Amino acid sequence: MIRIDRRRFAGLLAAALTVVAGMAIAQSGATAGASHVKAVFTQMGVPVEGRFTRFDADVDFDPAAPAAARARIVVDTASFELGPGAEEYAAETRRPEWFDVERHPQAVFEASGAKLVAEGRYEFAGRLQMKGRSAEVSGPFTLAQADGGSVFEGEVPISRLAFGIGDGEWRDTSILADEVRVRFRIVVASP
Repeated sequence: MIRIDRRRFAGLLAAALTVVAGMAIAQSGATAGASHVKAVFTQMGVPVEGRFTRFDADVDFDPAAPAAARARIVVDTASFELGPGAEEYAAETRRPEWFDVERHPQAVFEASGAKLVAEGRYEFAGRLQMKGRSAEVSGPFTLAQADGGSVFEGEVPISRLAFGIGDGEWRDTSILADEVRVRFRIVVASP
């Protein structure tokens, strides 16, 4: 049996939640090598970062008509990773106390509409479904032209506890903060 330090692991899992929310701005045809979705959380006062490696995004976004935007992002919850040397922690996140990937293999974000805040800056809102629970999430993003396509970048906070991530003894927010920040950079190649 693998023994995992409860305090260290708690922070690692929260990162995964952040990733899901940030994917809300992805577009169909995202360039995999140039795109990323990261989850940043605090464990015992120390920032920790992780990411989901598999997700599908279907987005229809026209900067001239942001209110007509549509997005559906499906994340493989078993694809969460924390980097080299942390494989046992990533494996732990698949357990029922965390993502419960056997019963809930996907997290889904769906949104309709975005709001222009300033030139090249927008805000999105939608519903995130994860681990059998659902909550409204929103956040800012920017749109720019670079790397041969459209680049969407942003960050959104989510509550891990709202989704039952870190159940039981892991609910202790003095060890693992409730807030998880999803940071994303999605590059969509120009046609």
